[in-house]
Amino acid sequence: MCGIAGIITLGNGPPPDLNVALRMAEAIRHRGPDGHGYYSDNYAAMAVRRLAIVARRGGDQPIRSGSQTLIANGEVYDYVAQRERLRAAGAVFTGESDVEVLLHLLADGDPSRLIDVNGQFALALWDREARRLLLARDHFGIAPLFYAECNGALIFGSEIKALLQYPDLDRTLDPAGLDQVATFPGLVSPTTMFRHVRSLPPGSYLVADRQGVRVQCYWDLDYPLAEATDRSDECLENAYVAELARLLDAATERRLQGEAEVGLLLSGGLDSSMIGGILRRLHPEHPIRAYSAVFPGRTFDESRFQRAAAAASGLTLTQVSFDTNRIVDALSDMIAHAECPVRESYNVCSLVLARAARNDSVTVLLGGEGADELFAGYPGYYVDVALHNNRPLFTESGSVQGNWGNAGLRYEREYDDLARKLRGLYSGDIRRELAQENALDVTQPCLQALRGRHVQHQRSYLDVKLRLADHLLGDHGDRMMYASGVEARFPFLDKDLVTFVRTIPPQINLKNGVEKYLLRRVAERDLPRPLRERRKYGFRAPGTNDLLLDERVRAWLSPHRIRHDGWFDPAAVASLVSKAEGRQNDLNPHVEDDLLMIVLSFNIFLDAFHTANNVAL
Repeated sequence: MCGIAGIITLGNGPPPDLNVALRMAEAIRHRGPDGHGYYSDNYAAMAVRRLAIVARRGGDQPIRSGSQTLIANGEVYDYVAQRERLRAAGAVFTGESDVEVLLHLLADGDPSRLIDVNGQFALALWDREARRLLLARDHFGIAPLFYAECNGALIFGSEIKALLQYPDLDRTLDPAGLDQVATFPGLVSPTTMFRHVRSLPPGSYLVADRQGVRVQCYWDLDYPLAEATDRSDECLENAYVAELARLLDAATERRLQGEAEVGLLLSGGLDSSMIGGILRRLHPEHPIRAYSAVFPGRTFDESRFQRAAAAASGLTLTQVSFDTNRIVDALSDMIAHAECPVRESYNVCSLVLARAARNDSVTVLLGGEGADELFAGYPGYYVDVALHNNRPLFTESGSVQGNWGNAGLRYEREYDDLARKLRGLYSGDIRRELAQENALDVTQPCLQALRGRHVQHQRSYLDVKLRLADHLLGDHGDRMMYASGVEARFPFLDKDLVTFVRTIPPQINLKNGVEKYLLRRVAERDLPRPLRERRKYGFRAPGTNDLLLDERVRAWLSPHRIRHDGWFDPAAVASLVSKAEGRQNDLNPHVEDDLLMIVLSFNIFLDAFHTANNVAL
């Protein structure tokens, strides 16, 4: 994996400046501390920073073939099989890098070939003769890719801070981005915090050529129609357990590829504990390091479950303690890497754990992301059944409040009520901006993917689109890991495994009100009963009621600061501060909003990107 950046001339725009492209790549040096490369001609300037994991001595980029040049941030897990097929078709390989298969796979200019790639990637493929750029992002969006059009050029990069090196980029902030963070778990592609910077959506590609710039989806999470899912007899259940166990083993084994030391992010929950057990069974003689965040004396501390999981799988466990000071100390650094405000402080834990792994020379960390979204792991899945009698989240006509312009779509909360609460938090200028375009306006899930699907699959689809891609895999995952030059890999998001998961009857995923029932059956191979039967417990970290004890936090939330920046109503923020000061118990962000965290992290975001007075209202 690595960081990529580049500039492409559009139409009759000026030739690109290679020095600017090199500065763009240098701004994301943390993503690739092991090497660099570049390419330029009259219409393109591209640069790359490399984190050497696969083919450490033979995987330099850019990679060229004829008139085509590739730079890619990624891992192709089935590259050996892909290479054999491409060689049989006449492709000539020049190195051992896994991502070289992407160059030959796309040689004919057909992006749909990416559907069959098993990996995590963001790529830029430039064809000098055709003057054609292809940008693409993997199926689930594990690898990020941002782009912008400005003054006759298209610029792109693995992080927004690379694009901010381009002198002509308009850095105006987007209030709809802030509203997304306040409304959903986080940002949702293509929206970013910058009005003129777009995030290429997961499973999508961008083509820029003489005809212009266009974005298209090449893959989506397509569940079967509801009438095809009602199959749940015991024999069938056992068959699904066996096949899921086989595929999960294979997915975990694939993510050990390369020459780097591989470790594990261990929360103490079912998903990461399962991966630890699989690692130990597949490689019983290999030492495996695990990293966990602990909160001594707090109600949400999971340290005993982490120790139990590590002991069950023979892992070498590093537990990193977090208190208020440690959280506040890292807030600015965390926000600068996340490139957005956040709803909770737990990104700090990911950032610090990645640094601890890197200090141990561990440069790949496996994580359990994706399991909750694909195996009915969140409380909403059994709430749908228990309280709503399995009523779909989306129907062709409905009487519930309108969301996304459709009266039949509902998900997570009453968005009209939340919008009223947020209007009271925002300043008058921001309220007027959002009256023109707010979070619901810019967030448009594909209704076709919801029509006729089982309620569990509808929620899964929306969780993947609104929670997983840009938040859990983005600001919480990729950006925190790469801040320290560490790559995150996720066995539950293996393409072959997900293809199979689509066929699992919902009744087996959620049986007798037990979330992730099928995963728990698979876990019988490796985990003791207390670990595999533990119910879902969302990862948490201290909220603003704790952080207010620090004077730095009070300064970020001071009435003078709030008035000066002009994004929030000073009286509303003061009221939130007062309520937080009077709170005695731990705040649970999974059942209540910490709106003050959004205000706090947004103000830190303004400081990090020097944009407090650069907002066009």
